[in-house]
Amino acid sequence: MRPMAPLTRRTAVAALLVAHLVACGGEPRGTAEFCEELRSSTALLTDTSDPAALVETYRRLDSRTPLRIKDEWREITLLLERIVSFDSTDAEATQAIIADALRARASLDAVAAWAESTCKVTLARPSATPPPSDTVALTDGPDTTPFEP
Repeated sequence: MRPMAPLTRRTAVAALLVAHLVACGGEPRGTAEFCEELRSSTALLTDTSDPAALVETYRRLDSRTPLRIKDEWREITLLLERIVSFDSTDAEATQAIIADALRARASLDAVAAWAESTCKVTLARPSATPPPSDTVALTDGPDTTPFEP
């Protein structure tokens, strides 16, 4: 007959692990809770007048996003963080942001479709590309005057 001690230790370790995961897990990633949070945050998610507040809203929801769209939501959050903090006078940084935005298009579409079908919330897609800047030079030379035909 097997001794009960190993089973008891395994059970205790499993219980501690579950308790630890629950304690560290933060907000639940339940769909109903997220949909409610999404409904109450819709205006904040589409207001680009305060970029820092927009990013903070995405970050806050990122920890609660259901697993079905967790990766896509995270990609959008990271993209918005980069858009807010990049140097628009740096041509390479601008091109990198544009490339990142194009790669994130599928995530933007997936999140919008999921929100519509699951939460009945229509998310206006934020512009994932930075606005054009007159300060970005198109040449490597010292003349940065825009070309006029």
